[in-house]
Amino acid sequence: MRSALPAAAKKYTLTIAIVLIIAATLGTYYGYAADERLPEYRLAMLEGDPAEAEPIILSGSYGGRMRSKYLDVTSEGSHYTNNASVIEQWSGTRSWLYGYSGLKQLREDYPGFMRGKGDPEGFYKDEDDVMYVDAKLLEKEGVIEWTIDRLELSGGRKSQVKSRTAVDKDVAYLSIADLQKVGEDVHVLIHMQLKPAPGRSADFEYFDFILSSEEGSEIRTQEIPFQPVQSKGYLFEVRNVTSRNVTEASDRVLFVTSESKIEENAERSDVPAASAAEPSIPVDERLYSYEYATGKLEEIPDLGIERSDEFGSNVNYAVEGDLLTVSLKEEKRISLWTYDMASGQKGNHLELAADELGTDQIHNAAIANGRIYLLLRTTENPLAAVADATNGRILYKGQVVCDDPKRETEEQIKLVRLLNLQLK
Repeated sequence: MRSALPAAAKKYTLTIAIVLIIAATLGTYYGYAADERLPEYRLAMLEGDPAEAEPIILSGSYGGRMRSKYLDVTSEGSHYTNNASVIEQWSGTRSWLYGYSGLKQLREDYPGFMRGKGDPEGFYKDEDDVMYVDAKLLEKEGVIEWTIDRLELSGGRKSQVKSRTAVDKDVAYLSIADLQKVGEDVHVLIHMQLKPAPGRSADFEYFDFILSSEEGSEIRTQEIPFQPVQSKGYLFEVRNVTSRNVTEASDRVLFVTSESKIEENAERSDVPAASAAEPSIPVDERLYSYEYATGKLEEIPDLGIERSDEFGSNVNYAVEGDLLTVSLKEEKRISLWTYDMASGQKGNHLELAADELGTDQIHNAAIANGRIYLLLRTTENPLAAVADATNGRILYKGQVVCDDPKRETEEQIKLVRLLNLQLK
C-alpha cells in the first residue's frame, strides 16, 4: 500500500518550492538591476538605407578579461546575456530567436502547435500546412519510429500519425537533415551514422524517406549514393546545405562532398586514421543537387572557385530556393559565384574588395536575401556593411556607437569587441 506524505513533509516541500521561486525571481531582478548600469550600444547608420541593417546581429563581449560580459548589438540596441530572464534561459528562447530563421515567427503564430517540439530541422511550412516530424531510432528493434504532427492552416485542425520503418543497417545514430513536402508525400532527409567496423571510423549515409502525410506510412526509401574518388588513406565526408529558413519549402537540397588526406599519428597506432589528431589535407571537393520530386542526384559543374590557403579565409554555401551562392572570404576581399540548380545555368562572378568598403580588412561575411552582410571592423567603433549580391553595390554602412549620455562614449567603445556576425 502506497504511504501518503505526512502533513509536515508536504508543508516543508511547499515551503522549499516557494523559496526557490523567490530566489529565482530575486536573481532575475538583481541581474536586471546590475545590467542597468551597463552601457547601451546600437548599430548606427553612416550611409544607405537603414532597413538593410535590420537582419544584422553583431555579437561579442564588453569589458576586460576579468569582467567581460557577452552581448548582441543590432540597429535597435544591445542585449546582454545577463538580461535573459530565468525562464528564457531555462527554455532556450534565445536559441530559437537567433539560431534558426523562421522558427521565431512560427512560435509567435502557432504557440500551441510548437509546444514541446525541439528539432529545428523537423519543421516545414507552406500555404496549406505546418508540419513537424520526429524520427526516433529504436535500436533494439531495428526500426525508426516516425511521428508526424500536422496543422491545417485553413481550418486550424491538428492531427498526429505514427508509423515505423525497418532499417537493415547497423545504425548508431540518426538525425533529420531536412523536411519537405511534394504533393501529399512527406520527404524526410535522414543523416545516418553507421556503427564502425573494428579499426575503422564511422560511416555516414543519407536517405530520403518518403512518407504519406495522411497515414504516416512509408511509401518508399531513396538512398542518396556518394562515391569517393580517392582510395585508402583519405577521409571522405558529406554534408548537406539547406535554406537559412528551416521552414521554407524547397524543391532541392545541396550536398557538399570532400576528401582529405589522412595524416597518420605515429604515436597512436591504435587509433583509426580518421580519428587521429593530426590535421588532414583537403584534396577534392564536389557539389551535388538532389531533387526531391524525381530522386535525381546531379553533380554541379566546376564554378571556377580558387581556394585560398590564406589564414582566416573560408568558403561558405548559401541556398535560397534553387539559387546556390558560393562565397570565398579572404582578408582583403570577398568573391561570389552563383548557380541555378533548376536550370543548370552559371551566374556572374563577383568580387568586392575591402578598400571599396572604406576599410583594410573583412572579418566576417554572410549571404542571405540577395545580400552580402559584412563585418569590417571588430573594435574601435565596429563597422558593418550590406551590399547587393548581384552587382556589389553598397546598400548600407553603419558603425557601433554607445547610446549612453551618462558615460564617456569614447571610453565605452574601447571596451566592446564584436567578433561575430549573425542574421535574424
